[in-house]
Amino acid sequence: MLRGGTVLSPEGGSTMSMEKKFLNVDEVAACLGVSRTTIYWWAETGKIPHSKLGKLVRFDPDVVASWVKSKGRGDV
Repeated sequence: MLRGGTVLSPEGGSTMSMEKKFLNVDEVAACLGVSRTTIYWWAETGKIPHSKLGKLVRFDPDVVASWVKSKGRGDV
């Protein structure tokens, strides 16, 4: 489960080994230097790895970093 971007144990308590911060659209846009609209478009078209939690779009920072490295310059 997620609460505030942190992975929680099934009992509802946060666990040290499972705790992970997921990024929102604004954070990813700022890191990549693109607009929110671009991030939403990339997510919708499957260009950037993401997870949907209801209406929310979230990004695993490790997966996004790997995705950026794999793209190289000009491949996005």
